[in-house]
Amino acid sequence: MFQILKRNKNFRNFFLAVSISVVGDYVDDIAIAQLIYAVTNSTLLMSYVFAIKILLTFLSMFTAAYVDKHSKKKILLVTSFGQGIILLVLLFLYTGNCLNTGILIAFVTVQTIFSTFSIPTRNAMLPYLVSDDEVVNARGLMNMFTQMIQVFSYMGSGIIIGMIGIKGAIGLDSITFFASMIFLYGITMNDVTERGFSSPQSFFSNVKTGFAFVTGNKIICGVLLVTFLGNMFTAPVDSLMPAYFSQGGYGASSYSVFMIGIALGSIFGSILLNRMRQYFSNNILFSTGFLIGGIGILLLYLNTGFLPFAAAFIIGISYGFISVLNATIIQVNTPKEMIARTFSIFKCISYVSGPLGIVLAGFAGEFFAMNIILAPLGVLLVLTCFLSMWVLKR
Repeated sequence: MFQILKRNKNFRNFFLAVSISVVGDYVDDIAIAQLIYAVTNSTLLMSYVFAIKILLTFLSMFTAAYVDKHSKKKILLVTSFGQGIILLVLLFLYTGNCLNTGILIAFVTVQTIFSTFSIPTRNAMLPYLVSDDEVVNARGLMNMFTQMIQVFSYMGSGIIIGMIGIKGAIGLDSITFFASMIFLYGITMNDVTERGFSSPQSFFSNVKTGFAFVTGNKIICGVLLVTFLGNMFTAPVDSLMPAYFSQGGYGASSYSVFMIGIALGSIFGSILLNRMRQYFSNNILFSTGFLIGGIGILLLYLNTGFLPFAAAFIIGISYGFISVLNATIIQVNTPKEMIARTFSIFKCISYVSGPLGIVLAGFAGEFFAMNIILAPLGVLLVLTCFLSMWVLKR
């Protein structure tokens, strides 16, 4: 798995740039939320941090049209520099006790807008750096490292902020953006760019072209359908587990241990996937991911002892399979000049099902115990496995 880092200099630089910025992102998520609460003492405004990120995610369907037509390397350099500068300004204002609610809301909004450019750009840039034969390996490696950072964040983020404070965390985040630029400069790629859009009509025509491509490609539509369903059936597992553990009489730390189990399972899943792809097709492995996840969720019905934590590891393996393979299948079936739009449209449509599943499961939780609610979701995810086999065979 690690051989690609040795033989592919461009991917190595990309991997290091993204990994460094991801470290900052995890610290930033926690530090900014704490900063907003410290300044405003309002849980409502604190929730804005997460709400605005969800709402502006849909903006990426439009920013992706810009990304597909312009230099991906330049966009990442500009957004990294912009985010680093914005954080330095925030740090300066916080040090001078000049922060207020309006400035914090503006900051979170601007940072999120930068992300609506940078995230589609990362997806669009990767096909220029690795071949189709390397894509599973590349995405698996990136997923594994992201999950490792997530495990570290669950275990050590509070300790880090306790040691260096919110100011130190914001400063660290700013440094990561500037450090990532060093590696971005080292990337050499044949990124064909076009002139800017001649009119608003031209811009929206490109957005429309992206939707037409996604809806007209049977393979991508099939992956979108099963991912939509998979998100709906698994989202309650992440969000409603505190109630599950409370009903099972577990301690306060159980949810954190459960999420660490999912992250560790995802790391193992990425490694296992790299081994198994030598013997099975991507389509078979993708369907298998849903089957493994369904089994893990079904195991949550037994809300006793160590079983929920074993289930977390199994569910994590499923996440490792599905997150890598849906991106891989999309990438190899999409022209390079359409990658950003395709990934953004795919993400936005499939993302809608998560909140829907959470709301439905949350409503059912008013009448039934959580383990009883989760069991049918496991069955539905197993059925999604068979639907995936049928859809991707067509």
